[in-house]
Amino acid sequence: MTLTILKLGGALLTDKAQPNSLRSKLLARIAREIRACMDEGLLESLILVHGVGAYGHLPVLQHKLHLGLQFPAQLMPFSQTQSQVMTLRSAIVAALREAGIASVLILPSSSATAKDFRVARQCWQPVEGFLHIGMTPVLGGDMLFDIASGFSVYGGDAISVDLALHFNAARLLFATDVDGVFTADPQRHPDARPISELSLSQMNGLMLSERKLDVSGSMAGKLREIVRVREQIRAGMEVRIFSMMEPGRLCAALSGQDGGTRVIP
Repeated sequence: MTLTILKLGGALLTDKAQPNSLRSKLLARIAREIRACMDEGLLESLILVHGVGAYGHLPVLQHKLHLGLQFPAQLMPFSQTQSQVMTLRSAIVAALREAGIASVLILPSSSATAKDFRVARQCWQPVEGFLHIGMTPVLGGDMLFDIASGFSVYGGDAISVDLALHFNAARLLFATDVDGVFTADPQRHPDARPISELSLSQMNGLMLSERKLDVSGSMAGKLREIVRVREQIRAGMEVRIFSMMEPGRLCAALSGQDGGTRVIP
């Protein structure tokens, strides 16, 4: 069965500037659209990944958790952040259930470890097993035990790419709050133009020019992760960045219609 990795960005699901700000109506509509795409045969096998948005980024930055364990006073904020993010995870799987999607929540912090802020060991057997019996695994950004730094961030974009590499996915889709990659940040530059097709050779300049205060690196970080599947893109993997702020966009992307940014060799 054709496997799709769909990453729902934290900026799509939440307002990153407001703590614990879930866009619950949008989430419910997205879940229904995923179900509709399954019913239409556009999605055969799916792994869903989500960003943590306002539930995780703000406290991680506030308490410098992205820099690793520096002093014992970070441990309680670590625990509180994990609890906050679990609220988001629970809301996502509840929305999927409401839409008729049998999903299973898998925590990266329980199945992977890191060393020096890089993933060192992973166990994908639970993901593979639940996929095999017809469920939709759900994973999200997390904090891993790091044998060198105590703990480190494992972002949703990195998780998505790791899954795509391990399972040789046919599609790797990034749904966010902006319609793909632009020539500049469209929120700050009204004259920014969308880029419908972005080649691997064009990525370096864009990664250097776009930077935000975001522990996952924002769009620049997303592009850095996508570069890791360059050989798979050359071999035919479809990679697309698009917005799901409006209805119908996922079905359009799966149908190969115009919209967002497609990464090409």
